[in-house]
Amino acid sequence: MPFLLAAALAILAAAAAYWAAAFDRHETRAHFESDIANIVRLQAAMTENFIDRVDQGLRLIAYARLRGGPDFDLAALIAEGRLAEQDVLQFGFIDPNGLVTHTNLPMASTPISVADRPHFRAIAQEGQSLHIGVPVLGRLTNRWTVQVTRRAAGAPAPRGPGARP
Repeated sequence: MPFLLAAALAILAAAAAYWAAAFDRHETRAHFESDIANIVRLQAAMTENFIDRVDQGLRLIAYARLRGGPDFDLAALIAEGRLAEQDVLQFGFIDPNGLVTHTNLPMASTPISVADRPHFRAIAQEGQSLHIGVPVLGRLTNRWTVQVTRRAAGAPAPRGPGARP
């Protein structure tokens, strides 16, 4: 009889240990899944914030170009801290033919054409929407980049009292 009692206690102890381990594994997995979900939400919010900052910079460049004409001062916008330069390797302006006319990087001695690049073709064909391209090797930067572009075309902004930007 003592042997039977010892065996029953051993089985109960093993079952309790298994139950405790299963419960702990379940709790650990639930915490892990919650942490991963929080990280994913944080990363999504950071990505959205980053894209918004870049888009704001693109809109500012478009406004400066429309207001100042072809000779607008991109370097002044950067020097004034009005562009989120820490987020972007290069800001630039491309004419309707695909030639880079303004950039925050030193210009090459010969004109650089990006007319064959997907980000230029998408904006030339699709209009005003923000376009986020696929990674390409930059011709001015010589680095792999993701091109984020927005069209900057239209009538010059109104000036004077009561004008709305």
